[in-house]
Amino acid sequence: MAIVELIEQWPWLFGTGSILWSYGWFLANVCGVSMRRGPLLGVGVALLLGIGVFWGRSFAVIRKKDVPVACRPIETLMVLLIASTVVFAFWQTALPIYMWDSIVMYAFKAKILFTEGTFRTRAFQDSSLYHINADYPLLLSYLEASYFILLGRVEERWIRLIFLAYWLGWLSLIYRGLRLRWPRPWSLAGVAGLATLPLFFEEFMGQATSGFADIPLAFYWTGFLLAVFGWRQSPNRTDGWRAVLFAIGCAFTKAEGGPLLAIAGIAFLVTGRGLRRRFLWLAVVIGVGLIPWYVIRLTIPHNAAHFIHWPALAWSEALNRARWIGSFGIRELANVNRWGFFWLLVVGGFVWPQRKGLDLSGSMILVCIVLLQVGLYSWVYFIYPGDLRLLLPTTLPRLLIHVIGPLALAVAWRWRTLPL
Repeated sequence: MAIVELIEQWPWLFGTGSILWSYGWFLANVCGVSMRRGPLLGVGVALLLGIGVFWGRSFAVIRKKDVPVACRPIETLMVLLIASTVVFAFWQTALPIYMWDSIVMYAFKAKILFTEGTFRTRAFQDSSLYHINADYPLLLSYLEASYFILLGRVEERWIRLIFLAYWLGWLSLIYRGLRLRWPRPWSLAGVAGLATLPLFFEEFMGQATSGFADIPLAFYWTGFLLAVFGWRQSPNRTDGWRAVLFAIGCAFTKAEGGPLLAIAGIAFLVTGRGLRRRFLWLAVVIGVGLIPWYVIRLTIPHNAAHFIHWPALAWSEALNRARWIGSFGIRELANVNRWGFFWLLVVGGFVWPQRKGLDLSGSMILVCIVLLQVGLYSWVYFIYPGDLRLLLPTTLPRLLIHVIGPLALAVAWRWRTLPL
C-alpha cells in the first residue's frame, strides 16, 4: 500500500506551504506590499511547483524503499472506515461557516485583508474602531483571504475546504507518529479510532470543518512535536526546519500557540541532558522567526471582549471555583456522546503493564508536556473573571483537541504491539 505510506509525506508539504504562504504575505504587508490577485497567482504557482518537486522526490524514495506487502483485510477495513469519515467531513463543507469565532475571529479579518490587501488599515490599527481581538494571530485569515482574492469574491463554502485539509493533515501526522512504534494495521486502527470520534461530526464547535482554529493548531502542534523528536533522535536539517516552521505555525494560528511552545521548550530543555545546547539553538531560531509577528502585535489594539486578570477571590470562593472546574472537566471527559471511549482507552493505555526493553523517554516527555498544557489551561480558567458556566462548555471541548494528538502518541509509544 504505497499510497498509505505516501500519506505520511503530504502533511509536511501542506503545513510548510500554508505557513510560508500566510507568514510570507504577513511579512510582505509589513514591508508595504499588498495582497493582489496577480502576485498571489505567481506565488501560488511557484509554491505548487516546489511542492510538486518535493512530492515527487518523496514518492520516489518511498517507492524505492517500499517492499511489496500483501494488504490485509483489517487494513482495507480501516482505510474504508477512515474514507467514510472523510466523505462525511467533506459533506460538512457544503454549509457556510456559522460559528461565532469562525465568523468574527477569522473570516471577518479575512474579509478586511481581501478588501484592503493588508492588515495596515484602520480596522486593525485604530483603537476607536471596535474590532474584537484585532491582535489575534492571522494565519487562517491570510489563507481565507487568499481564497477570496483568487475567487474574486467572498465565498465561505470554499474556505471550509481549508479546514478539511487541516483535519486530514492532523490525522496523517498521527498516523506517522504511530508508525514510529506500531505496525501498519495497528496504526491505521488508531487513526480510524480518532477519525470516528463523535466530536468531529456534531453540530457544535468540534466538527472537523467548523472554521475554528483548534484543529489547525492541533495540526501544527503535533507536527512540531514530531519534528523535534525526529531532530532529537537524529539531527538533520529537514526535521530542524520543520520544527521551526511548525512552531511559527503554532504561534501565528492561535493565541495558545506561543505558551505551548514555551511549555515544549521547558520540557525538552529539562529532559535533553546532553542535547540542551541543540534545543537552545532551536529555540533561538524559532524566537527570531517570530519576532516580526510579536513586534507588530504590540502595535495593534487589544480590543478583546474580556481581559484575563487575577481575580480577588476569597479562599473559599477560589476552592469552589477549582472544584467546579475539576468536576466539569471530569464530566466532559466522560461524555461518550462526544468522545466515545477515547479517554477510557487512554487510561487503559497508561495502566497497561510496562514491558522491559522499551524506550519510554519519548512517551514520558509527551506526558509531561500534556500535563503542563492541562495545567496552563486550568490556570487560565481559574483566573478568568467572568462566568465560567458560560465559558467552560463552549471552550473546553475545543481545548481538549489540542491535547489528544500528543496524548495519543504518548500512549502508543508506551505500548509494544504485536504484528498482525
